[in-house]
Amino acid sequence: MQKPSDGYSNLALNLSREVKELSIGIRALHCFKSAGIRYIGDLIQKSASDLLAYENFGVKTLIDVQAALKEINLRLGVNILNGKNLAQITSKNTFCNNFNPRLNK
Repeated sequence: MQKPSDGYSNLALNLSREVKELSIGIRALHCFKSAGIRYIGDLIQKSASDLLAYENFGVKTLIDVQAALKEINLRLGVNILNGKNLAQITSKNTFCNNFNPRLNK
């Protein structure tokens, strides 16, 4: 997957991409499919312990997922949606404020 270079639009683009576009193994993809995790935006809201609770998802797979997210400047455990699903985030300001709480000050 390409690293984005433009702030908000690239962040939104990455979050709306499917997890199958990450450089991760088939085991992780099967686990995500079983868990209903289709988009990167859904994935980053999960914690490491959430992922490790999935059947056949181990530490090695977790490390691979974390490395793939790091390549696109993302990480696990981010609450960007405040209870909404990805499709409900429509405006740039709403998205940015949800992703970066410091903007709400």
